[in-house]
Formats: sequence, C-alpha cells, structure tokens
Amino acid sequence: MKQKHKKLVNKAIVIGCLTFFIVLFSLMKLSQPVAEYFFARGISRAYVFLAGNIASWFPFSLFDIFVTFGILSVIVCIPFFIYYLKKKRGWKAAALLERVAIAVLTVLLLYTVTASGNYYREKVPLPMYEGEQLTGEETAELVDVLMDDYVYVSGLMKRDENGITVCPYDFDELTERIRKEYRKLDDPYFSSYVPRAKEGWYSKFLTSEGITGITFLPTGDAVVNKETPHCYKTVTTAHEIAHAVGCMREGDANMMAYYVLLKSEDPYFRYCAYMYSLGHVLQVLRIVSPELYRDIAPKYPSEARTERLAEDAFWESRYSFMDDVGEFLNDLYLKMSGSGSGTESYHDYSNYSVTYDEKTQEVKEIKVTYSQTTRVMFRIAQERRGE
Repeated sequence: MKQKHKKLVNKAIVIGCLTFFIVLFSLMKLSQPVAEYFFARGISRAYVFLAGNIASWFPFSLFDIFVTFGILSVIVCIPFFIYYLKKKRGWKAAALLERVAIAVLTVLLLYTVTASGNYYREKVPLPMYEGEQLTGEETAELVDVLMDDYVYVSGLMKRDENGITVCPYDFDELTERIRKEYRKLDDPYFSSYVPRAKEGWYSKFLTSEGITGITFLPTGDAVVNKETPHCYKTVTTAHEIAHAVGCMREGDANMMAYYVLLKSEDPYFRYCAYMYSLGHVLQVLRIVSPELYRDIAPKYPSEARTERLAEDAFWESRYSFMDDVGEFLNDLYLKMSGSGSGTESYHDYSNYSVTYDEKTQEVKEIKVTYSQTTRVMFRIAQERRGE
C-alpha cells in the first residue's frame, strides 16, 4: 500500500509542478515585452520551427493524429475508470485520473508557451494609412482604386456553369503559393519559417461547428476544413498560416491574410481577398458620403455577388445547433486566451460617431475611427496610385 501511495503522491507532485508553470507563464505573458521577446520571438518561434518541420514530413496533419489519440484515450479510459470504481479499487481510479490530468496539463503547458503568449504581443507592423480622417472624395478615390482592381481580376476568373470560380490550383499548390507570399515579409516580427497548411480529416465535424480552420501550435499544424467553399478556403489558409507565423489575434490574422493576398500578383488571390475585405472600406465610404457610395457600389462585380450568395447558402444549409456550440466554445477560448472581445475580434470594422447641430438637428460632423484592416487597405490603394 505504501508503494501505491507513493506513486499517487509522485504523480500529484508532477500535477502540481505543471500547474505551477502554467500559472507562472500565464502571468508572465501579461507583460508585453515578455510576451513579445520571451514567448513570441523566443520559445514559440523555436518550437514551431521544430514541430513544423517534423509535421512537414507527413502528408497528414499531426493535429488530426492528436485528436484521434485523444478520442481513443477517452473511449478506453472511461470503461476502465468505471470498472475500478465497481471493484472498489479506488487507488487505481485515482491513478488513472492523475495520468489523464498530467496529459491534459502537459498539452495546456505546451499551448501556453507556444500560442497563448502571442495574444499579448505588439501591434502587427504592416504599412497602414496613418493620416487624418479622409474626406468623402478622398475616401471614394481610394475605394475606387480597389474596386477597379476587383472588377479587373473578377473578369479574369474561370467559372463553372453555376458562375462559381474554378480554383486554378489543387490544395498543395495553393498552400505552397501562399507560403511564398508570406516569405516576402521581411520584418522580424514575423517568423521566417512558414509551415504548410493541410486539409483536416475531421472536416465534416468542423463544418457542423461552422469552423473553417484551426492552427494548433503544439503540433506545428495549420489545418483547413476541406469542405469550405474554395474562395473562403484560400483566405482561411492564409489566415491559419498567419497564426503560425506569429499573429494569433483573430483580427490580426484576418488582416494579414487580406494583406498578403492583396499584395500578390496572382489575380485569383486578389479576387478571393477582395470578396471578404472590400466591405471594410465600402462601409467607411457609406458612412462619410452615401452619395459617392451609391456611385461606386454598383461597380461591385455581379459574378462575385452571386458567388458570395452561393457561399452563404452553403453554410445556411449546414447550420445546426452545433454551430452555436462551436461559436460559444470559440468565444470562451478566445476570451480565456486574452482576447477580451472573443469572437467579435474576427470583425475588425471601423467605428464612427455623429454630432448633430443643436438647433437644426442636421449632421454637423461624422467622426470615423478607422480599423486596422481599413488603414491597411487604404495604404494599399495609395501605393497603387503611386503615393
């Protein structure tokens, strides 16, 4: 009995040590310099380089192996736990629980040092518009530059009989081309190692949850739901790779995906990015000048609008209560990781306020606070105009 007691105590000590380091690192990451240089540019970058290179040896995702192993472990452990309780072997049931706790805490510790700290790092250093609020005319000029390019690349797309764009690449080629775009980033903020994205085994389950991709840094994997409509799959792939190179905040990952794809010379990449990003600048134009918005909005490619409606119909046809469960769990996870707004952090839209004349009640001033994504897109438009 003493030997059995000693083993239980030893495992409890391990559990205590793991818990201590999880709490310690969780407190350390609250300091931005520590999050930036100790976690993001230090431990996380080195670990992802090692894990990502190992993962690249396999044609499948190690995250899928991890999930499969976890499911099988639960299936095996529950009957054993019940059996031990029925046979009144309490110490064996306790030992089993301790093993499970050690496994869970080990994964949690790995996640804390590789990913969680990245939520507290510095602002993403992308070229952005940093000036004062633009007038309606100035806003319209920049939006028009982006809209004209959207119309141009939309006209280059090959489409099927339903008007849906035909992706010119298989998934392996797609992810390799996106990796090449990421390698053009030369700021030390981003990891120079860009891991491969892979299509996941559990895509049907992800679809039921309304999830298009997952990046799990403990296995060095960026996993994409293969059932995702391909334009959004392209943006999702760029989004998940953004997480892997150091942009864990969801709004930052979206912004990075748009930036990398819009800066590409590949018309298909730009087309996919415009479909989900152009709304950021159109929103601002609609706020500051509804008249100019009405002039430019009709230019929006009708083929792209049809494709976006088809994508919405795809997700609506697969909606279930699991979608709400997935939304709740993702929101909880993001808030626990340090993103106070939870799933709202995906939606980086501009805010505005309106001041009215006290006497006439007419609009006196509209003050817009540009989102980071909007500032990035304005800067891209300025660069295309040679500014």
